[in-house]
Amino acid sequence: MGCTLTDEEFGQGPDVLANLYALAVEKVLVQGLLPPPDPVRGQAAPGR
Repeated sequence: MGCTLTDEEFGQGPDVLANLYALAVEKVLVQGLLPPPDPVRGQAAPGR
């Protein structure tokens, strides 16, 4: 069973690996296993 995608269609799909990493980081932060990430210089804080 398969699905044929063109390069363009494939490129428009979601970045599944990035989504998995984001979910893993969120889970670890919620459990308190890691400190929150340091702010990146030049980025505004959320809500500002």
